[in-house]
Amino acid sequence: MDSITQMALGASIAGAVAGKTLGRTALITGAALGTLPDLDVVLDYGSAVANFTQHRGFSHSLFVLIPLAIALAWGLWRWRPALGFQRWLALTSLVLVTHPLLDSFTTYGTQLFWPIGGPIALSSIFIIDPLYTLPLLAGCLAFLLRPPATGAIAAGLAVSSLYLGWTLFAQQIISDRVQPALAEAGLEESRVLVQPMPFNTRALARYRAHRARSRGDCHWLLRRQYASESGVFPTPP
Repeated sequence: MDSITQMALGASIAGAVAGKTLGRTALITGAALGTLPDLDVVLDYGSAVANFTQHRGFSHSLFVLIPLAIALAWGLWRWRPALGFQRWLALTSLVLVTHPLLDSFTTYGTQLFWPIGGPIALSSIFIIDPLYTLPLLAGCLAFLLRPPATGAIAAGLAVSSLYLGWTLFAQQIISDRVQPALAEAGLEESRVLVQPMPFNTRALARYRAHRARSRGDCHWLLRRQYASESGVFPTPP
């Protein structure tokens, strides 16, 4: 997801965990930690392609982030012992771990278990989605104006989480509607990838399904526009 979203998520989590004790400092700390895994963009892997594919690699691995969360919690506890080590550990762990978990809902893939296994991509949400981000920003804004507005923070987290869950449900709806059209065209044995299009304004506003034969010699692009209520799905040529 984009940096603003990750910062808003980190700030919201930190505000929920430590807002009553740290006040606005909690949001600042959470926002900084929330963008920390993306600092791998400063690394040069030798080519533009390598830089793109290696992003969301080791810096997004749970095997790296969990030990890092422990180390950061210890350092922050020494800085502000009033919060207590366990609360600091909850803050750093939740902020750092939710960053790659959220990224795994996008199309581009996140190596949650680097160095073993491949990237995980649920492909249910676009990397920039205001409907996910705005509730988080609203909660943070309410907190900054009248701290500690932990209720607003919690509400923002709840709404954004429900929306994230809805994207999976919406994706399944599209998959279920694609299958009959593919079966009618004789393509029921091929793989289907359903993913969001940029800047969705509704969960079902615009999705696309890529269709590829097992031999790799043909690709079908099936598009469904939910602005129409006709219910007609385009048939591949």
